[in-house]
Amino acid sequence: MSLGLLSLLKPEDPRCCDLLGVLAGVKPMLHASVREEEAPRWDALCRRLSLRQARPLMRPDRGTAFQDGARIVFVSRREGVLKAGLRAWALPRIPDSNRALGRLLGYPECCVRAYLRWAPRPGKKEEDLVRALADRTPRADDPLPFLLNDLFTFASTPLRAQRGEDKLYARLARENRGEGTLERGVVSWHPCSYRCAPSLRSARAVFSLMKRFFPGDARALRAFLSRPVLYFDRFAFAALDGARFSRGERGAREVRFSSVGAPRAPLPAALRRRLAGGELSVSRGAVRAGGRRLAGAPLLLDFSEGTDA
Repeated sequence: MSLGLLSLLKPEDPRCCDLLGVLAGVKPMLHASVREEEAPRWDALCRRLSLRQARPLMRPDRGTAFQDGARIVFVSRREGVLKAGLRAWALPRIPDSNRALGRLLGYPECCVRAYLRWAPRPGKKEEDLVRALADRTPRADDPLPFLLNDLFTFASTPLRAQRGEDKLYARLARENRGEGTLERGVVSWHPCSYRCAPSLRSARAVFSLMKRFFPGDARALRAFLSRPVLYFDRFAFAALDGARFSRGERGAREVRFSSVGAPRAPLPAALRRRLAGGELSVSRGAVRAGGRRLAGAPLLLDFSEGTDA
């Protein structure tokens, strides 16, 4: 079997890393959305890689896919895993279903527990997922491993249709038309923290295969993920290209950057003008641009730690 067959799928496609995860043995099964027009190519790819597929029934309580007309498929080397996946998908309680699916999808148990604690549900106060992860991350102000950068994983929030996120995603896609795939990452789950050891082990295994068979694409993915990101919320952020960090007066973290890179969120014009100066400082949790504190309590997350070896 040649992994060159994955050329049937663009390496920047996030499903490529999921397929590499199955082939590397870190994921018993993957879950993917496949549009009708790409189904023949996808089916041919699975056949050539000796991978089996199963198609679960759609569930209204799982919301809608961001791409219209997409079908949900499970893919695995083993028929027994697919049958277990279909049983897990059909469990009547969504938390039970997600817990069982998480294990089959190769998600670390610690990450499954953390995600289920966070997951929106009736009567539970809304909590931003990235902020929750940052709160659980030791030394979150230090460089973080790019392998666990999940800020460009947009299709995993429960209740997204009810929260209006389909429209926000569509607007983000319009803002970045022609920039390539929006969704990029090495692992397809949200880690329990940005230093989760089991997640890092899996991510290294996947990225190692990508470097071996798609070295140019691996370099491009690393460059894309290895940037500081000024994060306001799920659809409001700024990825900082050409960033350089230093220490300013009274220990403030200062960053100079050349531009705001893709994917570009539809930020307010006033904020875009302030970021055009190419300088930020962070002190005591406050982020400033041009000497003025930015509203919205943004986080500055620096995913420049190189831990792919």
